Amino acid sequence: MQDRVEVEKLFTLDVGLQEWKLMDMDWNYQEKPLAQALSLVETAAYLTLVMVVPFFNVVTDMLEDADVRLLPVTLTSTNDVP
Repeated sequence: MQDRVEVEKLFTLDVGLQEWKLMDMDWNYQEKPLAQALSLVETAAYLTLVMVVPFFNVVTDMLEDADVRLLPVTLTSTNDVP
């Protein structure tokens, strides 16, 4: 939850980031997998590429999946604007 608060602060500071803002549905979808991945990374005494790279791949894949799910909504809303 603290991570979400920090991300929200960033969005309020930079208007250009608004288009990438995750909605409640997106946060709920990603909360459990991110918590599991972070707990694995946090328990390691020394982070290695073997641990960090797959973690970033999972996060990137999840964000891309969320973006793809939102694509029809984005296209519909931009087509409605004159």
